[in-house]
Amino acid sequence: MFPTPNSNSNFLRRLFLLDGKLHPLWRVVLYLVLLFSGSFALQVGLGLVYVLFRIFLGGDPQAVAQELAAGNISWLLLFVITLAGLLWALAQTWAFRRWLDKAPMRDLGFARGAFWKEVIAGLGLGLASMVVILVVHLALGWAQLTLIATGVAALGALMTTALVLVPAAATEEIIFRGYLLQTLEGWRGRGLGVIASSILFGLAHALNPNVAALSLANIALAGIVFCLAYQLTRRLWLVIAYHFMWNYAQGPLFGFPVSGQGFEALTKATVTGPALWTGGAFGPEGGLLVTLLLIVTGLGLWQVMANEK
Repeated sequence: MFPTPNSNSNFLRRLFLLDGKLHPLWRVVLYLVLLFSGSFALQVGLGLVYVLFRIFLGGDPQAVAQELAAGNISWLLLFVITLAGLLWALAQTWAFRRWLDKAPMRDLGFARGAFWKEVIAGLGLGLASMVVILVVHLALGWAQLTLIATGVAALGALMTTALVLVPAAATEEIIFRGYLLQTLEGWRGRGLGVIASSILFGLAHALNPNVAALSLANIALAGIVFCLAYQLTRRLWLVIAYHFMWNYAQGPLFGFPVSGQGFEALTKATVTGPALWTGGAFGPEGGLLVTLLLIVTGLGLWQVMANEK
């Protein structure tokens, strides 16, 4: 018996639509495709403008191209690229919420709530996490800490790096704990939302320098912890601050690599301990020490959530 045109239409409707809207799975796929293609186009466009501007000022085209290829770009260009990425993520997320989800942007976690209280809590949680990592490194003789910058120059470097890391953390949280987590959660429940968005968060770092399987597993685990932090308030402020300070303390303050990338730092942690535990060239996020820290933190957040119910 051959399917009728009406049965084909019903099949396609079930495949692509749910509750009168584009199916959540297709919304997530479309969101990721547009997000990364748009972000890539922005980076290429801004990089081209930067090259043309440098050449206009008398720079050698080949030398400028080599600088970009080596990642030696000014903090101002990096800030512009990062800010543009945040604006693109916000604009696309707003468009999806308005026309595909048919739901308010505010419900993704943008309600003001106890804004400053949540920001301070997130900053404290991120700083405490990295202090624990540093103290264990020093106590076990796995690292030496050296002060490498002081005075106005150090303060300026810390401020400019923060201008890059704040929008970077906000962008990732809007994407992974904002749109992806909540779209998948609304479709198949919290479990799928947390696991799937965290796996995607880990895979998004697959091209980072010095990455390994444990690095990706730890970043996915960090995604789960960030999901739990979001669940505490159902707002993004705490988790954005937590994510930012996790990176900021790890790199600019203590001088560890951050997901395989180096930053101008106030102090320098020279790591000599076993790479399996310290993360080696990828930084602490590539080691078992962070695995243990994230498990303990996740259990603590879970207990806080249980006590609040």
